[in-house]
Amino acid sequence: MISMEHVERLRVDGVLFRGYLDAGRRLVRLALPSVLVHVPLATLSLLALMLTAGGSAVLVNQRFQLIGTSDAPLLTWTVVLAAVALAGDVVVFPATVVIAAGHLVDRHVPPIEALRATVRRLPSLLVLLAVAAPAFGASWAARAGMLMATDRRWQADALLVVVSYAAMPVLLAVPGVLLHGCSGLGSIRRAYQLTKLRFLPTAWTLALEVVLLPGAAAWALHSGLLLLPGPVATLGWGLAGTVLVLAVTPFQAAVVARQFLHCMAWRTQVDDSDLAHGLPDGPPPRPLTPRFLPAALLPGLLFSGAVLINPFGWPEIAETNVTESWPASAHARTPEVRPFDLQAVHTGRGERLIVVMDGYQDHSSLLECADPHAGARASIGPSRRTAAPGGRPPRPAHDSPTGGSC
Repeated sequence: MISMEHVERLRVDGVLFRGYLDAGRRLVRLALPSVLVHVPLATLSLLALMLTAGGSAVLVNQRFQLIGTSDAPLLTWTVVLAAVALAGDVVVFPATVVIAAGHLVDRHVPPIEALRATVRRLPSLLVLLAVAAPAFGASWAARAGMLMATDRRWQADALLVVVSYAAMPVLLAVPGVLLHGCSGLGSIRRAYQLTKLRFLPTAWTLALEVVLLPGAAAWALHSGLLLLPGPVATLGWGLAGTVLVLAVTPFQAAVVARQFLHCMAWRTQVDDSDLAHGLPDGPPPRPLTPRFLPAALLPGLLFSGAVLINPFGWPEIAETNVTESWPASAHARTPEVRPFDLQAVHTGRGERLIVVMDGYQDHSSLLECADPHAGARASIGPSRRTAAPGGRPPRPAHDSPTGGSC
């Protein structure tokens, strides 16, 4: 007897919301491939980075930064670890798509079986990657060409958005490779065939939930952590960043799996067995225990602990942004320092500091801090210019400078 239960259920519109709802309800199980692959890779990567950073590492406001990457060991490890991370993602995302597709048709796929199925289809997945990487580079090259030809950024950005929007259905090639055994190029052709009748809503769903919303979540996390004090922000970077990395892939994979099966369900002469085609069989699911959570957070705990304890003796720098109003001065116009006006601080003669501003009175400015030990009590203001010999005002050292002291 032919069953149409899953077909009727997956024909329902609302992939835009149902995909995230599926991921939220099954987040822990969908995150297991990321835990099995990314956590060991991230732990080894952080250990290698900390051991090879050497004099290139510095802690700025208790945050790890690299101030130079000229050392050969550091460059080598950076390239190798970036390649390993990319290889891990090539395996993790498709495996998570398989698990998400199994949940949609009431079939449990163990994470190990999903990873094995991904490894078996790895050549075709690498073909997809080989096609996507040059296409991504070509789209940015087209944007750069448009910018050079028109000198209008909005037109160049619009071209990039249109090209990226048109390429969104390629994401559906991933389940085509894993579930239907298509080749790399054949899966791309099949993905566009599935979406040709509903191209605009499909591309919008994939663009919003696979690219835009995860990007917005990362931006919100970054902005929120900037408001926290040093040690708390350091711990937040490690733990919240780890959780975000592990959680983003399940949401993206759930959307891709539901959108693929939604398009499949609207084809003629399709039943439930067609939707479950290619899914590996597995035993019934076992209850999950929270014992793997410490392992999942290991990279974040390792990174945060190394930064807070600083066992490698990295230089520590305290940095303060100058964004307060200037004190009253002899000038009629009260100057103000806006965010991002401060460009650099250099040591001057003796104990003086030279501050490079960009934006004060709409011109570049050089200011001199006479008392760098004043700390939080220091304020920056324009200095009075003294007349040069002969009664003439002093000539500026560069285009439209303003002298100053603090």
